[in-house]
Amino acid sequence: MFIHDYLAGNVEYDVAGSKSDDYDLCFTAYGALKDHSAVCNGYACAYAYLMHLMDIDCKVVTGEAKTEGLETLLVKLSLIDNRHAWNCIELDGEHYWVDVTWDDFDPVSHTYCFIDDKTLFESHKLNDAYKDLPSCKSTKLNDSLLLADQNGAAN
Repeated sequence: MFIHDYLAGNVEYDVAGSKSDDYDLCFTAYGALKDHSAVCNGYACAYAYLMHLMDIDCKVVTGEAKTEGLETLLVKLSLIDNRHAWNCIELDGEHYWVDVTWDDFDPVSHTYCFIDDKTLFESHKLNDAYKDLPSCKSTKLNDSLLLADQNGAAN
């Protein structure tokens, strides 16, 4: 969660980079970690890189954002198409989805941190190349985060 919150709190979404056809640093972990500016692929690569440094299995995956009901987020990110990248992580034998980009709000959100297939696939569509990834069934880590967020907001 610390890495998720660090990236969401310290990286700015690169709107200009998202509209460019050029492959730029905003698509890389370097862009996110050094320049503090990235698009979704940069966030996801930085998250995976930092997880790997801690010997935690984490993959960058790509697909599409489903646009129904996401107008506020799409306006915030100024998306010109639906391409998107996020992560699949294994913690304590359970697999989870993490989308740092979609949690990059002030304050940092945990809506897309350690979520299950059901929650993710309401708003994301995975590319067919990743059909062999293990199922993400658990919500216990996300449930704990959201409860802590609620308790913190109440205090």
